[in-house]
Amino acid sequence: MSSDVQALLARRADRLRAPAPVETTGDIAHIAELMVGDEHCAFHLERLRAVVPLKLVTPVPLSRPHIVGIFTYQHQILCVHSLAALLGVRGWRVDPSVVLVLEIDGERLVAVDAEQVPKASTLPMALVRRARDEGVGPLLHMDVPPHGRLIVVDDPEALIAEHARAR
Repeated sequence: MSSDVQALLARRADRLRAPAPVETTGDIAHIAELMVGDEHCAFHLERLRAVVPLKLVTPVPLSRPHIVGIFTYQHQILCVHSLAALLGVRGWRVDPSVVLVLEIDGERLVAVDAEQVPKASTLPMALVRRARDEGVGPLLHMDVPPHGRLIVVDDPEALIAEHARAR
C-alpha cells in the first residue's frame, strides 16, 4: 500500500478507537460511507470485515461483466463484484482501488470493489427503520442532511442475487 493509503487507514483507525460521542436523540445505526461514482452509498458497519487492495484480485476471463475477479481471504475464495454495476451507477469518479469484504450471515462473505476506503459514520436508527418500512428490496434510499440522498446497502446478498437474476 502507498504511504497515503497507510496514513489514511491510520487516521481512520485512530478515529474509530476514540470514544463515540454520546447520542442524545435515540439509538443509532453505524455505517461505512463511501462514494460510488456520484452516488453517496453506505453499508452497515457491522457487516464490514476487511478492506484489501484491489491488486490482490485475479481477473477471471469470460466472466460476467459485473464480476471483477476472485481472491482469497482467510482461506476462502471470494468472487469480487462491481459495486457500481450492482447499484446501476454508470461509472466511477476514479478507478476502484480497494475491495470491501462483507459478512452476510455470520459466516459467509461477499466482496465488492470500491473507489476508496469507507469512513465510519452514524445514522439515526429511526431513519433506517422508516426507509425499511417505505422501501422494498436490498437498498434503502433516504435523505440525510447534509449529504442529501444516501443509498444504504441493507442486504448485500440479496442485491447480488437480484442483479444475477436480472442478467
